[in-house]
Amino acid sequence: MASRDYFDIDDILAVHQRVPCYLKNDVVGLTYNYDLIPSINKKGSKLSLPFWIADTLDAEEFVDLDVPPAFSKKVQRRLLASSTNVNLAAICPYYYKLGQRLSELSPGLVDFLSHVYLQRLVLISEQSQYENSTSSAEFLTQLESHEKSLFLDCLKSRKDYNRWQRGEEKTIQTSFVMKNRTFPK
Repeated sequence: MASRDYFDIDDILAVHQRVPCYLKNDVVGLTYNYDLIPSINKKGSKLSLPFWIADTLDAEEFVDLDVPPAFSKKVQRRLLASSTNVNLAAICPYYYKLGQRLSELSPGLVDFLSHVYLQRLVLISEQSQYENSTSSAEFLTQLESHEKSLFLDCLKSRKDYNRWQRGEEKTIQTSFVMKNRTFPK
């Protein structure tokens, strides 16, 4: 099971992304119309539910989860062809977090996400080296939530380094990445 942080707002928003699923049995009263008449959902009906409830219902054998459109073969082919030209924020604002949770259900998704992440990481690093607020703002709108925070951290690190080079800072603080890194023995 993927790690979950109860207080992490990104994790909460990621599991609120809707995923398609199919009912395994007839269900009465799942939804109501304006006259408060309960609906009758037949076995095999397709529903779009938030991942947090769909995952639980799948574990209890009430529904079968389907692959969300953001992780479909079509989107995966687009990302594999040119991951740096895809607006990941438009596809799913919490792509990696949701992908991490879906990786339990879809073998091979971890390798795909790692490949896409590494390709986009190079672009994020390169873009953070340039001081053009217009292109930075436009670039930022195409990034997924984790990528945005990474990009902003890279910008801050570059600005800190430039201040140090100009002599405005006497010391450079160790990056949070290096502080938390464990080295193999």
